[in-house]
Amino acid sequence: MLLMVLIGTHALYVPISRPAETRLHELGRSAIRQGNHDRALDCYSIAAAHGSEARSHLLLALHLQRCGRASDAREAFRIGVQCDRNSGQLLQAWALFESRQGEMQRAVHLLRRAVRVDRSVMGALRWWAFRNYNRHNNPLARPPCRGRTLASHANKQNDFGI
Repeated sequence: MLLMVLIGTHALYVPISRPAETRLHELGRSAIRQGNHDRALDCYSIAAAHGSEARSHLLLALHLQRCGRASDAREAFRIGVQCDRNSGQLLQAWALFESRQGEMQRAVHLLRRAVRVDRSVMGALRWWAFRNYNRHNNPLARPPCRGRTLASHANKQNDFGI
């Protein structure tokens, strides 16, 4: 049995046996490979609007960024974080997006939040832009670690006090 989803002038048939949200992600990626960015946007929008995964909002925001729609991408990140406040991956991606937009203060705030909810994103603290921003705005911050292993570094305080 198939679920028919109408997107613009196209009808997409989504198998019910697979989660529809994941299938929409696949269809969006396929549309991007084919150069059909409007169809990809429709797939990601439907998945974000009707899905429950933070990943849907992440894919939508990244696609909007790819299409040059920064304010819409920022809004997609914001809504995604409202839906899942514990998605470190979504917060980390938003932080990177803000750093690319020149909003370093907002990026650092988002990255700190990401590390608080998901320690696995701590590697992002080594991003060159964030280290330089912190060193420039906090002259008392330690210089970056050199020659330490990740395990020994995890037990030390990083440049952000986390």
